[in-house]
Amino acid sequence: MGIPSIIISNVLQKKYRLKYVMVFGMVLTVAGTALSPFADSRGKYWGFAFPGLLLGASGVTVVFTTSNIAVVKVTPPQIAGTVGTTSGEVYHGGPTGYSGRAAGFWFLFALVCLLALCRLVFIKNTIPPVKKNVEEEKEKMAAFETSRDVEDGSS
Repeated sequence: MGIPSIIISNVLQKKYRLKYVMVFGMVLTVAGTALSPFADSRGKYWGFAFPGLLLGASGVTVVFTTSNIAVVKVTPPQIAGTVGTTSGEVYHGGPTGYSGRAAGFWFLFALVCLLALCRLVFIKNTIPPVKKNVEEEKEKMAAFETSRDVEDGSS
């Protein structure tokens, strides 16, 4: 459903305001999600699960493609390089430049470094390593196998 959803999204974006296209996508997503709980057996796959999957995936695709366009359209030119990092720019940034896709990767790199540092500094070291008692696990498995054999009547 990806390519047809993108084509439908493109047509709707040219005819309607982006807000309404995103709301339409969300309505499709909600409808698809609403069908999913009723697909509780094999016999209900084609009646509930499959249409729910198609509607949900189509709706999410419409919302995703339209949201990206909306974000770029409302971005001030001063920060367009940073916001538009997912648009496939050909410029290469660096730790001091903020143009193109590279700026997004530098931001991600900095964020991951910051998170690693925060974990190192702020998380308390109170949980010991989980050690398995191998002998105890073997005894449990043997007891389980014995009880299963007794229930089957094969002991």
